[in-house]
Order: sequence, then structure tokens, then C-alpha cells
Amino acid sequence: MGLVVAVRSLFDVAFVLFDVAFVLFGGVLAGRLPRRLVPVGPSVLSTAGQGAPAALVLIHHATIPWILALSVCDGTFAAFAMPASSALLPQTVPDELRLQANALNRTARTAR
Repeated sequence: MGLVVAVRSLFDVAFVLFDVAFVLFGGVLAGRLPRRLVPVGPSVLSTAGQGAPAALVLIHHATIPWILALSVCDGTFAAFAMPASSALLPQTVPDELRLQANALNRTARTAR
């Protein structure tokens, strides 16, 4: 059980490190490209990145390095999508509902 917790913590650290490292670049990208298109690409890649560990388990090739690498990719994809989705929120939600919308957006983002 201790090994499982340690490995899961390692995956979370890898996700967060790459999420933080690339969020600034994601913001720059979101400012240069159409905001409606920027979240779509990383979301598609993130879906593939989250389905890949399942495929590796099913074919009996799941190893810690592979799953760690996929976690790093997932954190990178999330960093690219976050600034654009945050920038879309004020444009789509009325001012009186913005606090609740921000809370829901953050809750959904951290519930991975």
C-alpha cells in the first residue's frame, strides 16, 4: 500500500510541475490564437493521454516510467488549456453569476 501511495504522489507531482511550467506559455498561446480553438486541442490530447494508461494496462505493458511520462504529458496539455478556458468564462457568463462560475470552473479543473 505504501508503494501505491508513493507512486501516485509521484504522478501528481509530475502533473503539477509540468502544469505550472507550461501555464505561462499556454497563456501566451491563448492570447495569440482564437480563444475558442485553444482549449480544444489540448483537451483532445489530454483525452488520449488519459486513455493511454488504460490501454497499457489492458495489454500488460503498464510500467511506472510509461505512466509517469503520460502524467507529464497530461499536465502539459492542461497547462495549455487552462488560460484559454479561464479567459472564455468572463465572456460567456453574466457578471452576477461570475463568482459561482469561477468556483465551478476551478472545482472541475481540480477534480481530475
